[in-house]
Amino acid sequence: MDLDAHLMDKVVIAVNDAYSFKCADLLFFGDAIWYRHHSKDITIPAYTTSTARGKNVANIRRAGTGVSSDPRAIAFNNNSGFGAINLALLLGAKKIVLLGFDMQMVDGEANWHNNIRRTTDNTYKGFLRFSQNMALGIKTSFPEVEVINACPSSKLEPFRKMDLQRALRGEFDGK
Repeated sequence: MDLDAHLMDKVVIAVNDAYSFKCADLLFFGDAIWYRHHSKDITIPAYTTSTARGKNVANIRRAGTGVSSDPRAIAFNNNSGFGAINLALLLGAKKIVLLGFDMQMVDGEANWHNNIRRTTDNTYKGFLRFSQNMALGIKTSFPEVEVINACPSSKLEPFRKMDLQRALRGEFDGK
């Protein structure tokens, strides 16, 4: 699927390496090490809770776990994807479609930036520990927001799963 073509009319918050998609409007990253490897190529506005500093980078205080409703803080939950969800909430999103949140090794490989950090099944298990708390925080603090996980094989269970085509057509209202 040509994601750039399908997402051009949507607000897209890219996470880490996804900044290279033409449809990416904003970038969220949580790792200063990752930023050092990519900073020269990033041309879109970026947000981070890390110590990274650079042109077009807005540094936001890292809050605890769950979600933050304070526009000056993002609940990172040890995962840049979760930080991006919190950023979308703070920017006023009412519908959030997650792409690439598989949260597991596939055939012994990770799609997470293995070029910088070693990733194992335990890495994903650690991320997933935060997901229930985050989902509950969204229901409590942002009850009008619907989050859809458009990765059918994902291990990220707290958010309703849906085929990407249906989600892009906006068919995700209701249960």
